[in-house]
Amino acid sequence: MNIISIAPRALASLAVSLIIASCSCSGGTARERRLVSRRGADDATTLIKKAPSMSQMELEGFILQVRANEYEYRTQGKPDVADAYIKAFEETLSTQDDSLYAAINAPAPSE
Repeated sequence: MNIISIAPRALASLAVSLIIASCSCSGGTARERRLVSRRGADDATTLIKKAPSMSQMELEGFILQVRANEYEYRTQGKPDVADAYIKAFEETLSTQDDSLYAAINAPAPSE
């Protein structure tokens, strides 16, 4: 994975983060929830497109970044925004690539 392929996603994430940071509402507005829902859906679509060429470590890193995004909204005191983000991510993933969704949500193998 090279820097050029990461740059557009990083710029889009930065733009959404700046928009969200400019909102002074502690719980998140309907507009903010729509924006982060779009971000969650976009992140899922990106994962679906890139997953076939990702290593296991890259895939896990992507999922960790999704969870970090969700956590960031929660630590900002915006649980409804965090819920909107993760719900959009999971719904998009489950409807567009149910096998990838199932693989990500499968229980870890026991040793």
